[in-house]
Amino acid sequence: MPYQFLDNITADVAFRAWGDSLESLLEAAADATLAVMLSNPGDLAAAESVEVELRSPDAEGLLRRLLQEMLFLRDTRGMLVRPAEIHVTESAEEVAAAVRFAGEPIDRRKHDLGAEVKAVTMHRFRVVRTAAGWEAEVLLDI
Repeated sequence: MPYQFLDNITADVAFRAWGDSLESLLEAAADATLAVMLSNPGDLAAAESVEVELRSPDAEGLLRRLLQEMLFLRDTRGMLVRPAEIHVTESAEEVAAAVRFAGEPIDRRKHDLGAEVKAVTMHRFRVVRTAAGWEAEVLLDI
């Protein structure tokens, strides 16, 4: 599990995620966010998919956009999703990701819902390139 929940935060949920590539970091952070919203994320079926293009001037903004897109899909389509495919491209001007989310409509009989994540906050939010790859710290408003 390439993420770890942090205990020294009250009223919100914080985690640190990591990966050997930017794609794997994005997947790990998305998995951590899903694990906050859904107590049984392993039971989430890939019944439907949604493809999106995300763009940002930097990796930090790209991660924020990815997590916000998960919340947007939950709030507007009633779907819980996780990235099934992520392809990142970088240029001098921006970092972009073609993402295919997979998931299914929320079903309270099947899904053991966890906390309702309201937003991805700016507080303590960071993404850094490390010798081992990438690392992020994220604080979710619940």
